[in-house]
Amino acid sequence: MRLKVVHFFFSFSCAFFNCCSETEVSGSLDTKPYSPFSSELDLKIKQNDIQKLSQFKSFVRIHPGEFTMGSPRGEPGRGEDENPHKVVLTKPFWIGKFEVTKREWNQNLPFSLKRGHPVFSLKSRTIQKLCKEGEFIDGNYAIQEYEKVISNGKIQKSFFLEESYPNFGTIGNWAIGGKNRKSYAINSIKFSSLSEITKYFAQNKISAIGRIGQMNPITHISYSQATAFCWNKSTLAHSLGKLPKGMFFRLPTEAEWEYVCRAGTLGFSGLGSGERLSGVNACLNGSRPEYVLGGEPMLINRKVVSPINPNSPRYPPNAWGVYDMHGNVMEWCQDFYGQYSSKSAVINPLGPFNGSRRVVRGGSFYRTAHDCRSASRMSYEPSYRGSEIGFRMVIGYPVL
Repeated sequence: MRLKVVHFFFSFSCAFFNCCSETEVSGSLDTKPYSPFSSELDLKIKQNDIQKLSQFKSFVRIHPGEFTMGSPRGEPGRGEDENPHKVVLTKPFWIGKFEVTKREWNQNLPFSLKRGHPVFSLKSRTIQKLCKEGEFIDGNYAIQEYEKVISNGKIQKSFFLEESYPNFGTIGNWAIGGKNRKSYAINSIKFSSLSEITKYFAQNKISAIGRIGQMNPITHISYSQATAFCWNKSTLAHSLGKLPKGMFFRLPTEAEWEYVCRAGTLGFSGLGSGERLSGVNACLNGSRPEYVLGGEPMLINRKVVSPINPNSPRYPPNAWGVYDMHGNVMEWCQDFYGQYSSKSAVINPLGPFNGSRRVVRGGSFYRTAHDCRSASRMSYEPSYRGSEIGFRMVIGYPVL
């Protein structure tokens, strides 16, 4: 299929307000899910730049192409903001195989800003100095903070050492033990804050051996925090000569996200044939028959995020080798949220020029299959930091 591109010339004021974020393409919608351009239309990337990018083993190269974005009328769970339209992506990009983990987030951050409760290997004599009277056992313990509202309405904080176990779900992923775990209250008179506890450890040369949930996707992240993380990572990578000139870590556009999620499929799912989505092939709430799509007889709801295990992923990838595009955590996208363009087809769409909410895609472990479909759209204020929200990175060219 040949596409006739209609070019427009805009005034400076239009360009200033990003009015040329999408270009109309003639032609009607068809059923072809993916039609790659000829190699000369795939931006000519220098061979040494491709070699640089090959060091990022956790990223997949995505070639330019076209697909139908949105959903057809009658698709189960369809929203009114999923108007189907042809999208053409003209630039290659690389996308993370997995969502960003707490371990990645914690790199290059000071101890006080790292996510996940620190875990220490402690002897009973050390625990005795930290805690109230009692008998103590050597082991691995995480510092856990609890809050309680007392009679005058003030919040009282208390700290406990909670027995913890390694390799939960995947190697290196620490988790606090079950209900039979050892739990010791730290003496609040001697240690009234977390900083005092960690200072004591530093003075006695006791280092953390891990953190709780390090291989879980990072969550409670705002849009602004996600974009700042990408920017800082880009700055560091360029300073070390690891990224080609003109390429950056960033969030995917909404169109890029759905293009990769579908991976050439036409159904409501980007996995397999595209006609099945449940707790069997994705980390979502598939606890009831009406919560799944495709008639899956096995009903599963794990109720928590799934750890990222690159060596042995729990769920299958899509046809392009990308994992967890359905469920697990919602993923921030670059775009402001709004109705799709009324044009039948667009090139490199960027969404509205302004707005108050940003797009999130993919659903989460908490949502049903209907909210985790390839075309499903949600949005939040950029400052929102929810327990279901994380992100996935792209290495690509600037979107503007």
